[in-house]
Amino acid sequence: MPEPLCFARFEVLTRSDGSPHILGGSSTVLAYKGRDRDTGQPVMIQVPGTGGQVGPTARMQFMQEAQAMQKVNHPHVARVLQVEDSATEGTFCAMEYCDGPALQECID
Repeated sequence: MPEPLCFARFEVLTRSDGSPHILGGSSTVLAYKGRDRDTGQPVMIQVPGTGGQVGPTARMQFMQEAQAMQKVNHPHVARVLQVEDSATEGTFCAMEYCDGPALQECID
């Protein structure tokens, strides 16, 4: 069994076939469902790019957006738990996981 994909204390969950549980993505961000290994709470882990190498400009933009989200404190907005950009932990943003339909489903 392969080692789980981890970002600091946050572990990416896997589907029944062993693949990472991807919640969604775009050309600039990939979002995984995960869990906080310290608390067991579900989390969403965002990483820049779509799995390949990310250039310095894209990484910088990702970090600026993640740090801006970290400043938001509202009961209707998922709380940012950790933002990291390091060689050892990787570049990621871990947030509270909110179960429910995607925003696009509600709009439709």
